[in-house]
Amino acid sequence: MNEQLPSVPVPPPPPPNGDNGNDAQREDGVGGNEWDTNSFWVIPVAEDVIFDRKNQHTEHPGNVHFRSVLQHSLELYRASTTRAAKKDLICRIHNDLRDDSSNRRFLQEYHANQSWFVLNEESAKIKIEYALRCQEMADRVHYHHHHNHRPPHHHHRLPEQQEPGDEDDNDADWWNRPFVGFENDELDSLLQDDNDVYGNDDDGDGD
Repeated sequence: MNEQLPSVPVPPPPPPNGDNGNDAQREDGVGGNEWDTNSFWVIPVAEDVIFDRKNQHTEHPGNVHFRSVLQHSLELYRASTTRAAKKDLICRIHNDLRDDSSNRRFLQEYHANQSWFVLNEESAKIKIEYALRCQEMADRVHYHHHHNHRPPHHHHRLPEQQEPGDEDDNDADWWNRPFVGFENDELDSLLQDDNDVYGNDDDGDGD
């Protein structure tokens, strides 16, 4: 006699490092648990900011709002000449997004089963900083593209950069869309000369 299959759906596997959601949360979010240990797999809602490697959620309402906040924060980011000032700005952006009565969360996709988990605070700040730097780089590319009529001097091209002569075809402010969650080797190479203020503290002073 064949054993009857259970009627209850099999739960998804635990988060990527095997954390079952009950262990103590890492404070730094770097090199350890990058999710909030009080959450397991969650369902995104409109207010959430969604990070994924394929940039498939640019029109998600939470991401649209996130892009707007980043764009309005760019001048302050450029004017922040010390790591401490940049950290303070990133903290303020994070807190403003979290404390606007929307219960907004920062979600990361886990590609193995296409599920979502909530990023902890420090991991969310790392994502915010990365997105700010990507937006700044996109603005630089736009400047070179329109003023020099050639790609930037490093000869790397962003995925949405058009070929010369195609500017009139669907030139829908591609440069103005930050690469939220954009994580590939090409963009990393564009940013490799910049020192990130979260995740890398080369001088060890924490500032």
